[in-house]
Amino acid sequence: MLSLKKLRIKKRFVLFVASMLLLVTGAFLAIKQNKIENTNAATPDRTDVTITYDPEQENWTWWVTSQGRHIFRSPIFTVHTSGGNYTGFCIDPWLNIAHTGSSLEARVTEQNRMKLAIYIYTVNNSVTSQILSNWGVSRNNEGFARFHAILSYINTPTVTENGPSDGDYPNTVANWSEMMSWLRARVNDLGSYIDNNATVWQMARDYQLYNLSKAQTSDVNLQSIAWIEQNYTYGSITVQKQDYDSSSSTPQGNANLQGIHFQVLNNSGSRIYNPRTDTFYDNGAVMAEGNTNASGVVTFSNLPAGHNYKVRETTSGSSNVSYTITNSDVGTVTLSTSGHTFNHKNQVKRGQVTVNKVDQDTNSCSNKSSELSFAGTKFQIINNSTNPVIINGTSYAKNAAIATKTLGENDCSVTFTDLPYGSYIIKETAAGNGYAVNSNPITVTIPTNNSYSVSTTFENQPIRGDLKFVKLDNEGGSPMANVVFSISALDKNNRIKETHIVVSDQNGVVNTSSSFIPHSNHTNGYDAIYDASNQVSFLGYGTWFGLDASGQPLEVSDEVGALPYGTYIIQELKCDANFFCSNIMNQNATIEIDSANQVVDLGNWNNTCAKFSLKTTASDNADGDKIIETSLTEGSTVTIKDTVEYCVKAGLDFTIKGILMDKETREPLMVNGKTVESEVRLNSETECGTTDMLFTFDASAIAGKEVVVFEKLYYEDTLITSHEDINDEGQTVYLIALTTFAKNKATGEKILPRDEDVIIEDTVRYCVIPNVKYVIKGIVMNRNTRSELLIDGEPVEASVTITPEEPCGEITMDYELNTSGLEGGVELVIFESLYAIDTDDEDEEIEIEVLSHKDFDNAFETVQIELPAPDTGYITVPKTGKSDAGNDNTVFILGTVIVCVSGYIITRKISRKKFLKRM
Repeated sequence: MLSLKKLRIKKRFVLFVASMLLLVTGAFLAIKQNKIENTNAATPDRTDVTITYDPEQENWTWWVTSQGRHIFRSPIFTVHTSGGNYTGFCIDPWLNIAHTGSSLEARVTEQNRMKLAIYIYTVNNSVTSQILSNWGVSRNNEGFARFHAILSYINTPTVTENGPSDGDYPNTVANWSEMMSWLRARVNDLGSYIDNNATVWQMARDYQLYNLSKAQTSDVNLQSIAWIEQNYTYGSITVQKQDYDSSSSTPQGNANLQGIHFQVLNNSGSRIYNPRTDTFYDNGAVMAEGNTNASGVVTFSNLPAGHNYKVRETTSGSSNVSYTITNSDVGTVTLSTSGHTFNHKNQVKRGQVTVNKVDQDTNSCSNKSSELSFAGTKFQIINNSTNPVIINGTSYAKNAAIATKTLGENDCSVTFTDLPYGSYIIKETAAGNGYAVNSNPITVTIPTNNSYSVSTTFENQPIRGDLKFVKLDNEGGSPMANVVFSISALDKNNRIKETHIVVSDQNGVVNTSSSFIPHSNHTNGYDAIYDASNQVSFLGYGTWFGLDASGQPLEVSDEVGALPYGTYIIQELKCDANFFCSNIMNQNATIEIDSANQVVDLGNWNNTCAKFSLKTTASDNADGDKIIETSLTEGSTVTIKDTVEYCVKAGLDFTIKGILMDKETREPLMVNGKTVESEVRLNSETECGTTDMLFTFDASAIAGKEVVVFEKLYYEDTLITSHEDINDEGQTVYLIALTTFAKNKATGEKILPRDEDVIIEDTVRYCVIPNVKYVIKGIVMNRNTRSELLIDGEPVEASVTITPEEPCGEITMDYELNTSGLEGGVELVIFESLYAIDTDDEDEEIEIEVLSHKDFDNAFETVQIELPAPDTGYITVPKTGKSDAGNDNTVFILGTVIVCVSGYIITRKISRKKFLKRM
């Protein structure tokens, strides 16, 4: 390029205009004739080029000669294309500044040394840096100018060596030959790199060289600009890992396709340079490697296209444990920019599961009794993995049953084989003879602890169950407590091998389950009691059956039933509780325990048992009513008759014992310091009947009491039933007494004066039921005429009302009359009646006669009209045959005795309910 100091401004302007015209004209002709050299038809030219530099900040770089001349003056251009921004170089020596502007069109050219030179300067790596160092060039302004000279020399060596046209450079520049020699050496170096396929050429050859030529303009004095753009093409290799059985990218079971290691190797026969990694790879070298992701995919990107590669699977670097990994070639490919995908299959790892069977009680495969067997036990295996598994060509989805295996006669285990890596559920679907199905599934995985052979154990509880029933009498009647039963277990030959005793509770319930009574509570405690005596009571003892092979009892457990698998006979045994029953159930119930947690419900067991009952009715033996009139004279006896209605078991001897009770004290009635009792023996041919019991006793001291009869029924010395209700009216009688003594109130004697007003005083002693209202009414009777005594046509009467708080008391009743008109010797008798006061439905008081004294021959109630004195002057002897009878105490006592013995006891049946209640 010409030195600017020797150009005048005018010449510079003329040359600039001429160059522009020449550049435009050349470009037009070249385009028209399509004769641009070195065009690579395979790579498109660029029409989107923009060239920029800032004239105010031109970074001029020059190569200074020994004379201080500056030659190869070079502005640094920036080339803008759609591919990026690049550094542009002037390649024509000695011409003016190159084009600027946009929408310029560049051509692709194949000038390898020019391409390599630009690469060495613009691409900074270890190789290019070493070359620059060898050449003594740095990446600075001077270095840029030197590469400007190299490119000019490559483009037009002769013009370059001749120097600028405006000076005698070859002749006047002392070091010109030296500079040209250096340029020729560098161009030769570049050729050598290319010819020998040197490393730097291998790195640069895939770049594209562009040339913005002066032929594009009409001014031939303008510079051409060259730059390189990376023209490497890349491709990718993808490996999709597949399951061998399904030929799909979905792994089997719980396996996964992640972590399988692959390598991409140079298979081109020569070295490959990858600009992305700035690395050369010898033939056979690993260019990329990595592991598959969760989808079983690994992709190797940024591999230079156009080369041949080999893909290999390796065990080294693989972390996958669910598939079988091998050191094997996947395939080869000459890579294009569209890339390539390999599908590579692997076999899933497989294992097996062994299921062992043990007896829960023996904790081994040994059965504890001959009735038990594991033969026929079935196990089912189910896919519990995330994905389907393939076994023998059949696919099984999640939760699908894969296989079922059955234990043989002598087997203790089964094995499921060929199971892909995954999770499985083992279920027991059927148990052997006498065993309950173990309903707890077991989940196993392959592998477990890196083992592909898994073992698990199913324990089986021998079948155990229970029985229950309710003991009742008379076909659904009341519960029967303390009834004794035997339960016997039978062997296969129906022989009894074990027996235990059970007893019904207060509700008649027999139940062997531990929820009713724990088996461990005094286990089989009734056995010893029943052996000693039939008198067994319910004590809440537990029941447990089971013998081991040696005949020893098995350990008791409250978690299972009392009765092991097998046949049982239930028998009702003779005992106190069913002694009076006629149809004891003997060996009439056989049951089978054949399923786990079974409870055999036998319902109600009914016996026809004797219905014992007592019903009694007490009454006065003399007249059959409830009122017993007694005398207040010591030694006077009464008799209570108690009619007993009974029901017993026919044909057996029973005893009915009775005792009189004082209702007031609720204690036995005491007479002369002793209780009043009676008994009768029964040997009834029929179940029900009646009998009378008599209670005779001295009631003189206990008049006024309510007496209740209690009865008890005994078999031998055992009390069977009783009738003991202190408030039972049917068992109650009332002891009542009423005694009167009539006399002349004035003299106290039995003689009444004639022709005078007199008062007959009747002393009444009574014993009644306290707190009851009574009326005592009396009337004077004429013994001679046996009719009422009428005075002036009116009867002579008296009455008194009492409500005694105490049972016994005494009152007087006065009868006023005039004896005129009554003949001497006429006898007057007082008739007395006792009435209880009750109320009727209208709450009106009514009188109910309780008893009466109406005896004309009762001397105690009799008085006499005085006899006239005989003419002889002798005293008239009373009718009693004794003189001075009115003053004779003996006569009074004798009269009292006569009244007590021969007095008429008048009773009346009490017909009104309220009165009876109040009595």
